[in-house]
Amino acid sequence: MRFSPPGMPPPLTAEAGSPLWFPPYFGGEAYLRIMSLNMTKGRWRHPTLNAGNFVEKATTQPIAIIEPMVRIQISRFSLRLYYDFNLGNFSVSQPTDQRIEFNFRAGGDVDLFQVGRSRVGMNFDVQTDSRGVTLHYNGDSNFHYFKPEDAWTMGVHFVYNPTFYAFDWSPIFEARMRWPLQAETKLTEYDFAVGLKSPETTRGAMAFRGGYRNISLDFRTRASEFDGAWDGWFGELVYYY
Repeated sequence: MRFSPPGMPPPLTAEAGSPLWFPPYFGGEAYLRIMSLNMTKGRWRHPTLNAGNFVEKATTQPIAIIEPMVRIQISRFSLRLYYDFNLGNFSVSQPTDQRIEFNFRAGGDVDLFQVGRSRVGMNFDVQTDSRGVTLHYNGDSNFHYFKPEDAWTMGVHFVYNPTFYAFDWSPIFEARMRWPLQAETKLTEYDFAVGLKSPETTRGAMAFRGGYRNISLDFRTRASEFDGAWDGWFGELVYYY
């Protein structure tokens, strides 16, 4: 056992938690999110079907989406996996119809700063088969379906969980923003969540959060163009380990 003079920190040894002797931090989280999204913009252009606007020409209805997510963290690096279960399609009247599909998404985080559950860093994501649009005329069996290529994005994230508690619970806030990396498929997303987290135990912690998501998508294929936007509110149950 080593001793330090009064007022001085202990030397950096294995007993003090030296990274040379102890494994890196391991943790993560998982959530189950229930979300309602509504289309706020939906312009399309096609050489045969001309052009139109889903929002101006028809009434869109919000859809419910169940989104589970798992994040695994080792040291300052994290891997995130999502899969969205779409409980309904955006439905509009004829002469056009369109449906939006939310599927698989994978991402990685690099934390530049981390203290406890609070962290700040950069993130990279890829979203596959993220959106699809179907256009057809009333009474016409012919239709045109087009969808974007995989959407690659880069962004930043900020998570803040202060150390103070009120009735054994502490506030927690998370913001994620990402922007497109390619010109053909431009996906931009802003995601904000706030809630209360239970105390940390040997089995982890739980949190109840609510928040807001805003998505914009602009993509082009050989014959078609689409420019859309969606936003909505969500609630979620989060487990931290």
